[in-house]
Amino acid sequence: MARVIVTRPQPQATQWAQAFEQAGLTAMVLPLIDIRFAADRRLLEATWSAALSKQAIMFVSAAAVDAITGGLGPTAVRQHAEKGDSAPRLWCTGLGTRARLLHAGFPDSLIDAPDAHAVQYDSEALWARVRHQVSPGDEVLIVRGDDRDLESEMVAKDGSLGSGREWLAEQVRASGGLVEYLVAYERMTPNWSADQRRQAQTACGDASIWVFSSSRALENLAQLMPNQSWARVRAICTHPRVAKVAQGLGFREVSLSPPRLSAVTASIKSLE
Repeated sequence: MARVIVTRPQPQATQWAQAFEQAGLTAMVLPLIDIRFAADRRLLEATWSAALSKQAIMFVSAAAVDAITGGLGPTAVRQHAEKGDSAPRLWCTGLGTRARLLHAGFPDSLIDAPDAHAVQYDSEALWARVRHQVSPGDEVLIVRGDDRDLESEMVAKDGSLGSGREWLAEQVRASGGLVEYLVAYERMTPNWSADQRRQAQTACGDASIWVFSSSRALENLAQLMPNQSWARVRAICTHPRVAKVAQGLGFREVSLSPPRLSAVTASIKSLE
């Protein structure tokens, strides 16, 4: 049975690995992105307080939710709840981000995300659900990292690859809305131990199946292993943009899967 290499940031990496193990697969965790939350609590408090008067708050990833709830604790959810019917809508593109919002205590009734069975979880799918919410003068806050994020990457309608976060912001502006950003965390290249490097090298030649959900993860992998050949490596990617980066690095086989954990599991089993 082929081993699955999980590259998501922690704690999602361990959660995915456990799910794969429960599905009868063998998994190993090699995170390729480290998350560092913003340290300026006063800025976070002030921005969140101001955001509660906006039409919507978009979280581009689960890390964006953790940055808010981790930095402000239960206060973030309580202040949002105190707004009652006037509380801003909570937008997200991924199931993981939605799950983090629910886990933090935000009400499901105020969360907008692509349908659970959507073909792709991206800004285009989200905008189809929320476009009617935006009127001229409405304000939207986008909580993001300092770099592009998986759940904000998308393929535009014309087929070109682009940043969904920016595409969605343009749609809001085209509808007369206003967009602000909060950089709430940094996405860093991890510092691998010697053992992790050996594990990665072994996984490049033993028929392991690598799972990538971020083009940044692939870029970090290439930086961590600059002389590595990927000609024998198989990968499953959860977005066309990510798959394109893997193909550019020279991976032997690149398969595309919907980002749902069940779909990724099925894709892995289909390769065995």
